Amino acid sequence: LTNIDLPYEAQGFIPNRQQKLFNKKKWYSGDTLNMSIGQGDVLVTPLQLVRMMAIIANQGFVVQPHLIKSISQKDADYNKSKRRVAVSQKTFDLIKKGLRRTVQDLSGTAHVLDLPDLYVAGKTGTAQAGEAKESHSWFVGYVDSKKKNITIGVFLEHGGSSQNACLVARQILMRMQEMQIL
Repeated sequence: LTNIDLPYEAQGFIPNRQQKLFNKKKWYSGDTLNMSIGQGDVLVTPLQLVRMMAIIANQGFVVQPHLIKSISQKDADYNKSKRRVAVSQKTFDLIKKGLRRTVQDLSGTAHVLDLPDLYVAGKTGTAQAGEAKESHSWFVGYVDSKKKNITIGVFLEHGGSSQNACLVARQILMRMQEMQIL
């Protein structure tokens, strides 16, 4: 759970070997392959993915999402947690390198987001939507720029290829550059 200030948040699910053994099922090499690309029995919300990207971008420091920044020009009082996930620097460096290559490499699935003056890194995906329905399209990532660092998530319900989510993310980021936010 992200513990966002909304009721009824659904918990995500990341399958693992121990959980399958507990349910008297075997973990197959195909399960490992599916997990390596975020497929299989993975269940997450777009907000959980964006929060994960923020943790990666912040070298493991947990970011608490909120809906309200201020009320009547008074900043909301949020606990500024300095909690850090227990992942080594070497692991963060490897993950960040892979996320950057998704954008920077010509064959990367998010290459359309390789924009001048922005360091964009992220992960693309499609989520099955059932028989005879177009898959959901998504992109989550983070941006380091001279002015501001952000985390971004685009989820297109029945959007088809993840390329479509990347094109929407590109429009958002280019507009933010035009507005001199990034």
